[in-house]
Amino acid sequence: MATAEFSPGVPSDLSERFLPEESPSFEVLREAGCVRLWRSTTLPRSVEGLSLPGKVHYHVTTGNEADFLLMGNFDRAVAIFDGVVAQQHSQVRS
Repeated sequence: MATAEFSPGVPSDLSERFLPEESPSFEVLREAGCVRLWRSTTLPRSVEGLSLPGKVHYHVTTGNEADFLLMGNFDRAVAIFDGVVAQQHSQVRS
């Protein structure tokens, strides 16, 4: 699958989930150490005569690794982000 050019800092594990024609944009909503909560937004588009709406998804990454992808619920994404951050802190203390 071909990927589009994205702004610096978007992990390839995340950006490669999208087709270039989806024209995704990415925004970091929360960050704690190397853990980030991202929001992706795709533009509405037409595929084989079908109109597809734009979509918003949430993703959690650790460094350049995508841990949880394509979540549609913000509150659930925040809970997962908080859990990953807590896990990272517990590993540092061990």
